Amino acid sequence: MRTRLLAAIVVSFLFSGCGTAADNELLLQGAKQLDEGQTEQAALSLSSGLEQAQKEGAPEKGLGRYRLLLTRCYIVQGKIDEADRESSRAFESAQKSYGKESLDLVPYLLARSRVAYRKGDFAQSRNRALEALSIQEKSQGKESKDQIDTIDLIVSAACADDRCADTEPYLERQLALRKKYLGEDHPHVASSLCLLGELAEKKNQLEEAEKYYSEALAIREKSAKELVESTRKNLVRLHLKKLDE
Repeated sequence: MRTRLLAAIVVSFLFSGCGTAADNELLLQGAKQLDEGQTEQAALSLSSGLEQAQKEGAPEKGLGRYRLLLTRCYIVQGKIDEADRESSRAFESAQKSYGKESLDLVPYLLARSRVAYRKGDFAQSRNRALEALSIQEKSQGKESKDQIDTIDLIVSAACADDRCADTEPYLERQLALRKKYLGEDHPHVASSLCLLGELAEKKNQLEEAEKYYSEALAIREKSAKELVESTRKNLVRLHLKKLDE
């Protein structure tokens, strides 16, 4: 997902006429360094490119893309205040450039969501991700692969905010999308199944929970053996609960 996002940002920049050849070189360099995990070098390249673009009077669209990549750098580095600053400015630039309902706004909303999550503002994180999903649905319907990561953010933020009970419709949708695009036996499918199992267990729907955990176990025995033991423990716990009933 990271590589696809970076590539999309860079390609859209190069073909939009937003920067000079020097700007483009620094953006490409920074994106490549970020993708390779060289975050310090990437931050330097992108900061230099942003400064140069500002001096040359580059449009908001171009500045926003630099700031979006800088946000990613700072999140990886754990520099959350810097990430908050850059993601806020990037989002403002994107709104001015694209409007409030454009699909191009989604990466900026998701960046704001991730920053809010890292700051511990889980309600804000969830709301930003929900905004992004709403835009995606209007442009793509409800069957796009791009929505898997957006739904993951919604679920993660809700659970961190003690609102896991609200996530069942999103988890069911995420499960369907993961099966469709990743395959029935993908480890991420098992993750969705386990989360649905946990929700069912909390509602004391033990038969439903057992079904989800059993499906997850079958997948993990094939593709994620390091998680087999923890999944088996879920099933053992369920069996003990049934004996107590």
